[in-house]
Order: sequence, then C-alpha cells, then structure tokens
Amino acid sequence: MTLSDQERHFAQLVVGECNTIQEAAKLAGYTDPDKAAKKLIRQKPILQAIKAAQTAFLDASAKPLAIQALAQILTNTKSTNTDKIKAAKTILDYDLSALSLNVRQQQEDYSDAQAIEDKRKEDQSIDTLLARVEAEDQGDIE
Repeated sequence: MTLSDQERHFAQLVVGECNTIQEAAKLAGYTDPDKAAKKLIRQKPILQAIKAAQTAFLDASAKPLAIQALAQILTNTKSTNTDKIKAAKTILDYDLSALSLNVRQQQEDYSDAQAIEDKRKEDQSIDTLLARVEAEDQGDIE
C-alpha cells in the first residue's frame, strides 16, 4: 500500500515535532485528528513509515551526537581510564555490529563463525583490560 502525502506527513510528525499522535494528525491536516490518529496508528504501512522515520532521525541526529559524546569522553583528560575504555568498547561494538549486518546483507552465504570467535576473543580482552583498569582506578593494583 502506497501512503498518501498526508499519511507520510503524519508519520514524520509523529517522530519529529509532535508529542502525541493526535497532535500529529491535526498538523497533518486531518479534520477529526482524534479519530484519524487512532485509525492511522493501527495500519501496518503507517507503522512502517514511522519506524523508517525513527531510523532516519536516529541516523541523522541522535547517533552522531552519541558518537560525539563518546569521543569527548575518550579525549577528556579528566575522564577515568574505565570511562574511556567503556566509551571505546561502545564505539567498537556499534561499528562491528553495523559491519557484521552489512556483510550478511551483501553475502548471504558468508560464514561469520571466525568473525564471531574473533569478536568474542576481543570482548574477553577488552573485558579483562576493563577489569584491570577499574581495579587500578580503585587503587587495588599498583
């Protein structure tokens, strides 16, 4: 089912500037916003459009801000080593999971067993390092 311009606008408003689906329906130009909002929100194509709009919003706005905040932790001289390692691990985990999804989409028959094992070993190494740094931060290890 193809969405009308009004339905697409509704989906964008739900994700963007509106606090309620009724407000989104009103701004999208529906004559009975309460009734329209309740009807629209039950339609699978509308929900898919809302999900797509949320993903686009996250990709365009929230993810870059999150990465920027993590980068600030990494470069802040006042951040503890524990915080820096957690920030680095978060960035690497996100980047590796995105890479893994991309590889699976491009090559359906790709065997990622080795990549999973490497990631597991990397996680163990990072977790071991994190535990050591946390102990150092607490003064348990010299």
